[in-house]
Amino acid sequence: MPLANIPAELIYHILEQGYYTPVGSVDQQTLRACALVSRNWAKPAQQLLFHSVGVKQCIEFTVLFSRGGLPPGSAARLGGYVRSLDFVFDIHKYIYVTGASIRCPSTFVALLSFFPRLYQLSLFVSGKGAIPSKCIRQLEILVATPHRQPLRALSLMGASDAPMVLFQLLSVFSSVQFLRLERYSSPRCPPGVAPVKLCELNLRFLPELKVLRWILSSSRSTLQILDLHVPMLNDDYLALLIEHAPQVRSLRLHIGCPDMNLDSLIRACVKLEELVLHQSLDWPSEIPASLQHLCIDKIADETLTVLESLPHLRFLTITTQHASLHHDFHRLVRKCDARRIELSFKRFEAEDPVHVKHFPRGRSVENFSLMR
Repeated sequence: MPLANIPAELIYHILEQGYYTPVGSVDQQTLRACALVSRNWAKPAQQLLFHSVGVKQCIEFTVLFSRGGLPPGSAARLGGYVRSLDFVFDIHKYIYVTGASIRCPSTFVALLSFFPRLYQLSLFVSGKGAIPSKCIRQLEILVATPHRQPLRALSLMGASDAPMVLFQLLSVFSSVQFLRLERYSSPRCPPGVAPVKLCELNLRFLPELKVLRWILSSSRSTLQILDLHVPMLNDDYLALLIEHAPQVRSLRLHIGCPDMNLDSLIRACVKLEELVLHQSLDWPSEIPASLQHLCIDKIADETLTVLESLPHLRFLTITTQHASLHHDFHRLVRKCDARRIELSFKRFEAEDPVHVKHFPRGRSVENFSLMR
């Protein structure tokens, strides 16, 4: 069969295999080359090439779409492929790219209108104050557009001098189920309960207790993934998280205070399937027997004993580079072989924010079909 006549579905699966480079970045050079092979190759290659759009590509999209630099129908087709968008959002200022002066946040609204099937949005917010009310109204109108896919994942970074942006965005994108907050804080929160019902909360900083309580206020029955990358947790924070633990399936702990006792939180996760322990945290005294994936950053003397207490364990991930130097390393390998536990030595990397049946979730082209 000539190369140009391979069915599009098969071409897509071929390209999937080379989508990520060995270091985890998207191989855009190969995808661009494949898009030029023939008309049959163009569509599946472009579907993957435009799946995720970064800051520089955002500006290129804006200039091309607004100036009519694409053939008729191409803008809608390419924009429909985009599922993930990274954007630097300056509340008030102009930004300058290749000689073009583009106003934010109006640029942001225009971009979202180009991407009707957007699933994941990552924003870095700068500037003081709040998003202008005119922009919020435009976003509300856009979100209500018939046949537009709801946004499911939001990642927010920024400074504390724009404290209301988080609440403004959640009020507009109430469909968000996966929320990641990094270097962003707010001293206050709106009245009432949060409009979002979260499946995943990923914290790269510790917000004010009342803000965290508001964020979780509608998610007690829906929260399944809790990722805590924070300096420490006092008793008040622990009590709040324990309230929301019964439905948690995956708990990731990267706590800056390694001596902190988190047994009560882990015990409260009665449906736990995945436990990730970073920062050489002390072993918990008890791990739920339902666990299927355990990720640790060192082999400890307790590791073999813990395996005996986990009858459903199927995956063990060790993130240290020197695991083979531990005196129990070979015993651990034999134990995993005997139990048919998949043992891997790798970093716990960024994942796709999607619903999964089993853990580990990972980052894969196979997850793209779940982004809806």
